[in-house]
Amino acid sequence: MKSKKCKIKLEGYEIERMRKIVNAIKDFNNTTSEKASIDYDIMCELDGADDFLARLLGLYQPSNEDFSRNWYVDYQWDEDAG
Repeated sequence: MKSKKCKIKLEGYEIERMRKIVNAIKDFNNTTSEKASIDYDIMCELDGADDFLARLLGLYQPSNEDFSRNWYVDYQWDEDAG
């Protein structure tokens, strides 16, 4: 079994952003498990959460041949990160 250690240091706005993302994921899970409609406010809190978390965890999305980011490609581990 492979393992990877991730150490996250949050500063400034990142502290509150992380709390909001975790709570939004919790709310999303609770809402969908109850088969209720997904709340607009939950979706707003999760907007950009993937990019925020990926940056903190050392993940990246590969660029295309023009060196522009492809937002639809899965994140990969950045082996150069900490």
